[in-house]
Amino acid sequence: MELSGRITDAVSRRPLGGATVRFTSDTLYTAQTRSDADGHYEMVVETDVPLGQVRAERAGYQPAEATVFFDTPQRRVDLALRPIAPAEPEP
Repeated sequence: MELSGRITDAVSRRPLGGATVRFTSDTLYTAQTRSDADGHYEMVVETDVPLGQVRAERAGYQPAEATVFFDTPQRRVDLALRPIAPAEPEP
């Protein structure tokens, strides 16, 4: 199965390069890659069931994830990461 998509900033909609993208099937097969400078990622995943989770993480952002259902051999899942708000300085 092939899994691909684009990782973006949820606020600015700009692509996020360098995000770690991990797929975990419901039977715990895993695959991992990083998004390129244009936010695109692509990986081949192995799974014995057509379901799993894809999760993207990058420093300074809240992780995002989605359920993947492989009803075709190729699936595209785009994820938008929300920036973590800077902490308020203490008085």
